[in-house]
Amino acid sequence: MRLADTQSYNAAMLVDVEGKSTVLDSKLVAARWYLGELSGEEMPGIACQALELGYDGKNLRRLAGLTSPAIRDITEIVDAALRELGVQAPITKRDAALWMAKRVAGEIIEGRTEPYDGACRIGLLYSIEETDLQHWSVLVGNYEVAAATGEIEKSKRDILEAARSLRNDAGFGAAVVRFQKFLRANSYPERILWVMPEDVLVTGKRFVYVRNPIPAINEVKAGRMYEEGVAEGRGLLMSTVCRVNASTYCYIWFPRSVKEVPQGIWPDDGSLKLAAKDKSSSFAGRPIRGRVLWALLKFWHRKNQELKVLLFSG
Repeated sequence: MRLADTQSYNAAMLVDVEGKSTVLDSKLVAARWYLGELSGEEMPGIACQALELGYDGKNLRRLAGLTSPAIRDITEIVDAALRELGVQAPITKRDAALWMAKRVAGEIIEGRTEPYDGACRIGLLYSIEETDLQHWSVLVGNYEVAAATGEIEKSKRDILEAARSLRNDAGFGAAVVRFQKFLRANSYPERILWVMPEDVLVTGKRFVYVRNPIPAINEVKAGRMYEEGVAEGRGLLMSTVCRVNASTYCYIWFPRSVKEVPQGIWPDDGSLKLAAKDKSSSFAGRPIRGRVLWALLKFWHRKNQELKVLLFSG
């Protein structure tokens, strides 16, 4: 396996560029921190970067002011700072490894990473924490044996298929692609942010408050909900909550019992229904940054939250 490749990967940038704006990839920061890929000395610089990009919080500011701290001295500060970045920290090494492996699998599928290099990364860095990934080491070994005989095309296909399986491109990933096309056709932004009921506050008016930034773990939760809904076999729904700027806030729902199956047009064959609120029923979304303000709004609008079940259902 190519250790040098994994080391260069660890030095990768922690920001994404969307259009003309640069945003911190808080999911990537969290996953690498809990996997031990980031040192204590690196975290103040990342906190400074977050502050420069408009994030804020007392723990972020405290972390940014430290000089070459040891990991053992900043564990609680980093947990709190990551929560200020929208991550439900701390997260387990298993969840972090699985998220990182899926990220690499996506790079393989999109052709941004060579199959063998990506397989090495997953097999060497992440299968230790997640036993379901251990077969990636076998894929690496098979590739190396095939390379010695000049017959690597089948091994490349095997790695690509494993990447698609890991990303659930035959399931959740493909469903998301369908949903994005559906959103575009209905004049919604294609950029999806998955929200859970706890990320939204119903106001009783034509707008809702949404947590900002959205917790990084939501994408993983949405994938698991999709898989659970498929397993239940009573049909699933992907639908919209609201839109904010260039993003559509969406949710996944499925009936957990026969009694919950909606009447009318519903995929009773267990398949997926796509939906988007029209102008007459859509909500405006108002992003809220800051835990204190969120707590106050939650208290002020506590009587309206019973309506949330209508927003997150079929």
